[in-house]
Amino acid sequence: MKRIHNFKDMTGLVFGRLTVLRYSRSIKNSAWWFCECSCGCECEIHGYAMRSGHTQSCGCIHSEQLAARNSRHKYATRKKRHPLYSVWKAMKKRCYNPNSKFWNSYGGKGVKVCERWRTSFANFLADMGERPEGCSLDRIDNDGDYCPENCRWATASQQANNTSATRFFELNGTKKSITQWAEHFGFPPKTLRARINSGWSFERAITTPVKNAKP
Repeated sequence: MKRIHNFKDMTGLVFGRLTVLRYSRSIKNSAWWFCECSCGCECEIHGYAMRSGHTQSCGCIHSEQLAARNSRHKYATRKKRHPLYSVWKAMKKRCYNPNSKFWNSYGGKGVKVCERWRTSFANFLADMGERPEGCSLDRIDNDGDYCPENCRWATASQQANNTSATRFFELNGTKKSITQWAEHFGFPPKTLRARINSGWSFERAITTPVKNAKP
């Protein structure tokens, strides 16, 4: 490597996002170099700062990191807290805090939150979007983890039909839950459930009109 003004020529070398263009000046036996950052900015950087790894950009890396931190933490401040921030926190608590009253049904069964969501509320919000009115966070596969491909915003009825305790019955080749069949035939789910629990066959329970039903 040739020398410039008693300094090793760093022209053409790359340090992080910085490409050294040419020698600039020296101050107290320390060389400064004109560089081009990959973001398009030109800047003057101390040679040792680049060689030591302390400086790897014109400052854009720091700006990006600061913007990312502000984006993550703005949701955590009480004045700016997003309505879904508490949903995100509760989701993680169920999976990772043994003191949660829901631990046994989630973390205790091995249910986890994907890395993308566990470390960033902003990612969770970007993937799920705003919550539709009357809906809550639901896992499509109750044995699966919290992740974009396994979560949705679901109504209370949809969630009720998606629990591990939901009972399904088939009629004329169609399979539905008790709640779905009751809605289909237009009478209260508790009536259908009571009939089945008292020993009625499903076909009799679902086809007998409520007004004519006898114990």
